[in-house]
Formats: sequence, C-alpha cells, structure tokens
Amino acid sequence: MATNININLTVGPVAGFFGGLFLFFKGFRTYREYLRVQGTPGIPIRSIAMGLVRIHGKPTSEHLLNSPISHTPCCFYKVEIEKWKDEGESGTWLHYGSEANGVRFYLEDSSARVLVDARGAEFDLESNVVREVASAKSSSVAASGASDAELLDYAAQRRGAGNPSLS
Repeated sequence: MATNININLTVGPVAGFFGGLFLFFKGFRTYREYLRVQGTPGIPIRSIAMGLVRIHGKPTSEHLLNSPISHTPCCFYKVEIEKWKDEGESGTWLHYGSEANGVRFYLEDSSARVLVDARGAEFDLESNVVREVASAKSSSVAASGASDAELLDYAAQRRGAGNPSLS
C-alpha cells in the first residue's frame, strides 16, 4: 500500500512537469504567429501578392446569409457558444461549441477588388452581437434577432448535429 502511494505522488509531479513544458513551448509558437501577423503591413488590394496579407475594404456579394443570432444579412458569420458552469459561489464560462459559415464575396477598396473565399481562413472579427439566455423557459425576443427559445434550439442543434464546423 505504501508503494502505491509513492507511485501516485511521483506520477502527479512528472505529469505536471511535462504538461507545463508542453504549454510553455506551445505559448512560444502562438506568440511567434501573433508577431508574424502583427508585422504584416496593411496594403491596398491592387498590391496584394500570394501569401499572408492584411487588407481592409467593403464587402459585396450577390448572395448573402442571415446571421443565426441577429438575423442580419452578412457575407460571413462566426458564432461562439458558451455555457455557464456553477462552481460553488462562483462560476466560469465553458466553450460549448462554435460555428462559422460564409459565402464567396468581393472585398473592395479605392484601388481594386478581390474575391474572398472565407472557408478555412483565419479572421480577426469584431463581436457585433452578444446574447445571453438565462434558462430554457425564457421566450422573450431581443430588440432584433432571434428569441431566447430560438437561441437555445440553435445551440442544441449545433451541439448534437455532429457538425464538422462545430468544435
């Protein structure tokens, strides 16, 4: 019995050490990617080349999607779903799921326009709408967009659908 306790006391610190080492080096890799993106200058669309670029412009598309949260027409949307977990007197938000969807669109500035296929791209998007639903019994409608019941149904469908874009 004493040997079993000694093994358990050894495994914990060793696992913690290697886990910490892994997270330490992963942090460096993430930081290096951040610096690479931040070091990329914004350029006019007519000057873009293959590879990593930073551009700004006005999106235009023949086909638009409706955002599932705000019901506004858009070229691309990303939804992050989080669930509150009580932990005694406090709590925390846990990632419950996410979904991204978009159509091809043109991004246009004063110099030119370029066709953008949003699938598989990395985005730095502003959060336009944040909604919080307190319980499954709630059925109020926000100033614009989906009702609380629609949001709960949307979250349940995305979580249970085995959607490949839902992580």
